[in-house]
Amino acid sequence: MTSWVAASSAGEGKLRHRNDIDGLRAIAVVPVVLFHAGVTQVSGGFVGVDIFFVISGYLITSLILGEMAEGRFSLLSFYERRIRRIFPALFLVLAVSSVLALRLFMPPDLVAFGRSLVATALFVSNMHFYGDSGYFAAALDTKPLLHTWSLAIEEQFYIVFPLLLLLAVRWGGRRWIGVVLALFVLSLAASIRITPVDPDAAFYLAPTRAWELLLGALLASGIVPSVRFPVLREALAVVGLALIVYAVFHFSSATPFPGSSALIPCLGAALLIYAGRGERTSMVSKALGLWPLAFVGLISYSLYLWHWPLLVFAHYYNIRDLSGAQAASIVIASFVLAVLSWAYVEQPFRRKPIGISREMLFAGAATAIVAFIVSGKLDVRTKGFPGRLPQRPWPLTAAPKLPTATRLCNGRAHWPGPTIHVSQARR
Repeated sequence: MTSWVAASSAGEGKLRHRNDIDGLRAIAVVPVVLFHAGVTQVSGGFVGVDIFFVISGYLITSLILGEMAEGRFSLLSFYERRIRRIFPALFLVLAVSSVLALRLFMPPDLVAFGRSLVATALFVSNMHFYGDSGYFAAALDTKPLLHTWSLAIEEQFYIVFPLLLLLAVRWGGRRWIGVVLALFVLSLAASIRITPVDPDAAFYLAPTRAWELLLGALLASGIVPSVRFPVLREALAVVGLALIVYAVFHFSSATPFPGSSALIPCLGAALLIYAGRGERTSMVSKALGLWPLAFVGLISYSLYLWHWPLLVFAHYYNIRDLSGAQAASIVIASFVLAVLSWAYVEQPFRRKPIGISREMLFAGAATAIVAFIVSGKLDVRTKGFPGRLPQRPWPLTAAPKLPTATRLCNGRAHWPGPTIHVSQARR
């Protein structure tokens, strides 16, 4: 088995760190942050999530195939690495968000937050927000965990795909690539078919998003041979970058998405990954690997985690839309927190700190998950802890008909002017 697995991934060989992929992460996350901050020029910045999905599918499959080729792949080791990579920074953001929600949110909004906290802790927030938010739902200023829908999809993929790949390799020989290809086609077809009919389902649910991760998996499989001609490599890289730039600046909330539209940024990401493979890389890949972009890529996970809750809580506290200066301040704060989170939370756990065994890691992760579930349930069961609020203004929120000013103050109604739409929380 190991011989042909090694041959199928011969284009990449042992998984190595690629600075150009770090740069591609930066190309994905920066438009998302700017889009969420209200920079109208990046009207399609939400496509960053699709780029991340392709990257994740490629890296995870490359890692699994490389370990299979060496005869050392273990599901437990794989899940341990995922916990070390994803959980620490996520749990920190969930804890901070829980404190801020308790401090700032009115009871009905805290109840909604509690429900989303439970769903996030169980990695089913994509399903939660599918039932909770319309495609262009308003009042997303009260949903600081909305962006975790994409993490839920990735986690669902990480749970199912390694086991599926292991079984397909063991029982199907080289036919595993055909299995992945068939799943890719089915998922893409479902996304294209469902997007016009039920865009919420196509947007939030894993079956219609899996093809984006599977595209990266197919690229890692070696199904496409490496580029031999430098001119072709350069051309593919330029086309890939152009596709992403087009999507970022020309897509908008009016673009039917994901469906066939998502092919544009996904193919762009795949072409850039493909052009950067092997000993010789493209000029675009070398540019992506430069230190500034690569560093932003390294902190991209923490940056993604922090920026949306900060924007939501600031918007909620401010009552009205954030000014340009306020939004810029939040973006800067997000970068600062991302650097600190990457350096002091992500990195230490990825380096396997002394004294924390696998058993302790799994037990700690389970304990944290239970704690967040309990916290969210308490938010719901207590109806938002109304007793924490001053008693005098509280009866106003129970009034059947409130004047506009009161509804603006208690956060239970939508205020006039631009709002943050679901398309603005796509990654």
